[in-house]
Amino acid sequence: MPASKRDHLLTTAEQLFHEQGFHATGIDRIVSAAGVVRMTLYNHFSSKEALILTVLDARHQRFIKSLDIAVASAPESHATSALAEAHGQWLNAYSQHGCIMLKAMGEFAEHSAAIPAPGDRLR
Repeated sequence: MPASKRDHLLTTAEQLFHEQGFHATGIDRIVSAAGVVRMTLYNHFSSKEALILTVLDARHQRFIKSLDIAVASAPESHATSALAEAHGQWLNAYSQHGCIMLKAMGEFAEHSAAIPAPGDRLR
């Protein structure tokens, strides 16, 4: 089953934000890369900031889930090493352009109080 347009927008936006930065990636670039019209984006997200927050929250949830799965599937005596290995695998797979959370903090520290620490809302 194909991903929903919302999911496709999230995936596309995450990739572009991670590769090019948040400020350097405009809405027009995102909708063009996703193959949708601007109104489709705004039907799912009220603003670029809302899209960014959703991207960061979704990525954080995927990261935590990957760690939880690694720890849950490891023997109890190897939970710490499983956690470290899972973190290393995540970094190999998803951090070619640095940490997207740190990138967001750096780009938005002076511009938006909502964006610098999305993980704080999840704790």
